[in-house]
Amino acid sequence: MFRDIRSYDDYTTVRASPEALFFFLGLNFFLLGLLIVIFPALLRILVAAFLFVNAAFFLVLAWRLWRLKRSVSREAKIFWDF
Repeated sequence: MFRDIRSYDDYTTVRASPEALFFFLGLNFFLLGLLIVIFPALLRILVAAFLFVNAAFFLVLAWRLWRLKRSVSREAKIFWDF
C-alpha cells in the first residue's frame, strides 16, 4: 500500500547506513589528529574544554535534580497533610 514512496526509502537507506557514519567519524578523528600534530597546544585546550563541559553538565544536572526533589517533596507534603 505505502511502497510507492521511493524517495523517502532511498534517503533513509543512504542516511541510516553505518558505513557513512563510520567514514565521517574516522575522517573527523583523522583531521583532529592532524590538527593536534600541527598544533600541540590544541590537545591541552581540547582536554580543558572537555573537562569544563562535563563539569558544567554535572552541575546543571545536580541543580535540576535538586529542584525536582524539592518540588516533589513539596507536592507530597501538600497531598499527604490534611
